[in-house]
Amino acid sequence: MAVKSSKERSRQIRDFIIESVDLNSHGITKLVSEKFGISRQASHRYIQKLVRERALISIGKTRDRTYELKPVADVQLRLKINSQLHEDTVWREKMLPLFKDIPLHVVRICEYGFTEMLNNAIDHSKGRNATARLAIAKKLISMEILDDGIGIFEKIQKDLNLEHPRLAILELAKGKLTTDPKHHTGEGIFFTSRAFDKFSI
Repeated sequence: MAVKSSKERSRQIRDFIIESVDLNSHGITKLVSEKFGISRQASHRYIQKLVRERALISIGKTRDRTYELKPVADVQLRLKINSQLHEDTVWREKMLPLFKDIPLHVVRICEYGFTEMLNNAIDHSKGRNATARLAIAKKLISMEILDDGIGIFEKIQKDLNLEHPRLAILELAKGKLTTDPKHHTGEGIFFTSRAFDKFSI
């Protein structure tokens, strides 16, 4: 029973590190030590074991060292914004195949957020180029859509005649904001921001 208990505790510590390292990349050793009542040296050994197993990446040296989850999939696409670019095609052909062994409900959330944000760049950014990035690691999925367009806050400011771009944030937070009511409900950004653990513009 003691061996089983020890294995279970080790598993709990490993899972905690993997779940917490993204938000505590610099102080993860101290966090694990305090959470489980173990020494920092013991905490460090768990972290180093995950580095050796390539579950974590170590960045920097000594006091400046931080840790990140190692992606099991990491892709970056450069896209031309034109009439031939369709968000559902990019998702289906380039992104979806990377979601192996991911629960279906998580895949559906990611599909919704990715296609909504890429569609937003296609229809509203007035840009020529976009970059889509997807990184999948244990317990963490990260997606980014970048474009070289006008910028969402400046566009909303101009279209709604707001005094300052910061006021666009308040308008977005209300939900159902769109500068193209004939083609969009304005719910895409609002619902996407609430579907994910972290969302930023």
